[in-house]
Amino acid sequence: SIVYRGTLTQNSVYLLTKSDGTPIVAFKNMKSSSSGGGWYVNKEPGGGGGPGGGNGSTTVFITSPELVKGNSYTFYSGASVSGDNFHELYASPTVSSNGTSAGTVSSLSLPYSSIGSSGGGWW
Repeated sequence: SIVYRGTLTQNSVYLLTKSDGTPIVAFKNMKSSSSGGGWYVNKEPGGGGGPGGGNGSTTVFITSPELVKGNSYTFYSGASVSGDNFHELYASPTVSSNGTSAGTVSSLSLPYSSIGSSGGGWW
């Protein structure tokens, strides 16, 4: 799993890709960044996502069977994606722009790796 801790911009799309650029999952943040809280993004069958409580910064917890220990992943903000979505969660996004890198995990570890620095939501 990957945990992002930081600020999310309302109505921006966030994207997680493999090191080769293959998209894993994307979601559109519908919340104001001042509301803080957390997102749980689960790409497992039957998974979903949703907000948690918080304090002005945000924690995003991403899990997927496509996340492999030792591999590299990049988290982007301001992405442009299309495709089927469930409440702005894109399990198989078509990406027209990655946006700006918000951080990289160079080697995924277990039980999770972190991107970003400021805490919020669950931690």
